[in-house]
Amino acid sequence: MAKALRKALAMRQIDLSAANAHEVVPQQHGISDGNVLKSVCGVGISLSLTIFVEHGGQQGAASFYQAAFGAVQTNAHFQKRRSELMAVDMRLGDRTISVCGANPRRETEPLRGGPFFPKELGSVSTTASGGREISAVCVSA
Repeated sequence: MAKALRKALAMRQIDLSAANAHEVVPQQHGISDGNVLKSVCGVGISLSLTIFVEHGGQQGAASFYQAAFGAVQTNAHFQKRRSELMAVDMRLGDRTISVCGANPRRETEPLRGGPFFPKELGSVSTTASGGREISAVCVSA
């Protein structure tokens, strides 16, 4: 919006700095600043969830989310060499969730790092991925 404002004013030979444009646009909408405007507009905001389960439990977990929450399976990812199910993508309302099997090699060799699936009721597994922290909690054993 600020870029469009600057362009429109430039066509009328009115110079407005980018910083000033980013202050004016939210004020035109009765909003305090650009960060609040962006959150109100929802521009570029999305949420997806990746759930790690014990390797081999992907389809069972996906079936649970279908039955319990009405999630709809949109895709399945298989390992090409063995035609083994690796992950299931699902839609839950307007959100995407992926149910993935934890890598069994990483499970047997924890020094490789996770993500791991939680092993005991109430336990938490946390790892960092792409600058984000990923946590999983075991809710059934």
